[in-house]
Amino acid sequence: MRRIASIGLVLAASLSMPGCIIWDAYEQLELANQQLGEINTNLTEIDGNLQRIDAKLATIDENLDTVDASLAEIQPMLTQIDEHLASLRKTINNIDSTIPFLKLSGDDEEEQDALEAGDEGETPAEIKGDPSRAPDESNQPTPGGG
Repeated sequence: MRRIASIGLVLAASLSMPGCIIWDAYEQLELANQQLGEINTNLTEIDGNLQRIDAKLATIDENLDTVDASLAEIQPMLTQIDEHLASLRKTINNIDSTIPFLKLSGDDEEEQDALEAGDEGETPAEIKGDPSRAPDESNQPTPGGG
């Protein structure tokens, strides 16, 4: 019994001493717990922000699906217009070959021959990007009839 009393007395004395290792460890644990609580709060805020961003991305995804569907609806019409314009270009080239002094198309002879043979010729992007494809003003009638 005496031994237990002496251990209790030593333990009580060590706990009441300033700068005790146990108190330092306890204070450090409290500080760590407080920091973990702040980190948990920050992570909760981040999670809320990510959920809002996810909702916005879902809305954007729905909008993109709508735009994609609209473009898919327009694509057949654009294909028809492209085919019509290609046919019109062939017709103009045929007129140019029939009436050579009129020169409506602005195509050079190689392209005109390719179109008459049924080849597709250049794509609109190639024609647009080529500065030499500008209309030939030397074949245009002059304002004075000359």
